[in-house]
Amino acid sequence: QNQFAPMVVEKQIAIFYAASRGFLDQIDPKEIRRFEREFLENMEATQPALLKQIATEGKLTDEIDAALNKTVADFVKGFVA
Repeated sequence: QNQFAPMVVEKQIAIFYAASRGFLDQIDPKEIRRFEREFLENMEATQPALLKQIATEGKLTDEIDAALNKTVADFVKGFVA
């Protein structure tokens, strides 16, 4: 996240999830900032309920894990292609 631009926890979790599960391994390090920006824009546009669920639950449930996994995997396919 940029300095002086705090990011809400649910968005941080989505980005950390993508990074910690190896989804960013196939992305050029120079493109990580762009990935982060576009991924979060995509999450806001297509998965607002999932972001809200992450914020509400406060933990990574099996349901959230499965939904995040699919969302990140689908986005990465289009980003890398």
